[in-house]
Amino acid sequence: MPAPLATWNKDLDRIEKSLSSAEARDEAYLELMSELVAIRKKAAEFTAKLQQDLAAAKSQLDKLGPAPKEGEPPESEAAARLRKELAGKVAELDGMIKAGEVLVTRAAQISSAIQDARRRLFSRQLFKKVQSPLTPALWRDVLAYTVSSWSDVASLFSEWWKGFVDPQKFALIAVAALLLWAILFSLARRLLLRVRTYEGPMPAPFLRRAASAGGATLT
Repeated sequence: MPAPLATWNKDLDRIEKSLSSAEARDEAYLELMSELVAIRKKAAEFTAKLQQDLAAAKSQLDKLGPAPKEGEPPESEAAARLRKELAGKVAELDGMIKAGEVLVTRAAQISSAIQDARRRLFSRQLFKKVQSPLTPALWRDVLAYTVSSWSDVASLFSEWWKGFVDPQKFALIAVAALLLWAILFSLARRLLLRVRTYEGPMPAPFLRRAASAGGATLT
């Protein structure tokens, strides 16, 4: 395995270990995610460069033409030596590319694990206390988490679209988007229910009417 891939694999080992022992802070998860995105980008670019080298080696091998069959005049010693070198290079590059693709896929899986941990943390923090749905801090937290999550999803999609990431990751992105939508939908319904059943002082009946209308839309 090339030295860069070996180094990035060790980095992924460390990130996985850090994730399992990370403090329950969103900042800690974001730091791990930031490091993971950098590794994934470098690995994807490295793999893309290997694919270019592989295409060049295959092109040179094709120009040599097929090896002489039994009974045909043998090719020159130089041509035979070059054919052997190119064939070995093609096999080596193909193996390195597969190792790089495995690393990128592993990085995507760790990214998904971090997002799951952040969602669990967010849910615990959001409902740890019974907050009024009119509390600005509650909506600030919801907005901050939503923007961060969609930013991560958009980053993954952008990398796939540029051809740096295995297209199979698109399925992971779709699943992450659906899960995020389901969580936000559930949160919206619960918050609207709290508005409709809130017994504390409220500015005007308008909020109750708005909540009722919103609840009817979400049901």
